[in-house]
Amino acid sequence: MRILRPLILCLFAVSGFAQNATRIDGRQHPELIPDTAAYRAVFLMHSHSATPQEIARSEQFHARIALSRIDHYAYEQALATFRQHFDGLVAAHNAFVDASASVSIDDMKQEGAAFKQSLSALVQQTRNQLASVMTNDGLAKLDAFVQSEKAHMTVGVRSQQ
Repeated sequence: MRILRPLILCLFAVSGFAQNATRIDGRQHPELIPDTAAYRAVFLMHSHSATPQEIARSEQFHARIALSRIDHYAYEQALATFRQHFDGLVAAHNAFVDASASVSIDDMKQEGAAFKQSLSALVQQTRNQLASVMTNDGLAKLDAFVQSEKAHMTVGVRSQQ
């Protein structure tokens, strides 16, 4: 399945686009939403700033975290790097899917699994980068914000059959 919009990934963040998918409603069970999915959703929303309106919206999101100026700058830099790598991963995945007419189902499954693993690794890499450049207070505020945002998320999961 071609990924046209990055936020679609938030809905199916845990394990894929299966017909037997169910959803975790963060309003009811935020504790069931994996941190990786929550951080990815927040990073995507906070890093989308191509137009002046998106930049203003991103600044509003950042303000809700209440970071110091130094932490805010570090967060913006990490998000810029995250977004660049994320867009590259999506472009490579989409190119693979576009060429899928000549690819076996097993290759498609392997690509899908590798794509999901790459996204998880990117989120963890970004979190590690933030831990090395932000203050403890800033990191605690970001983590608290991400945890609170889980209550506003819906994440798709594949049932284990």
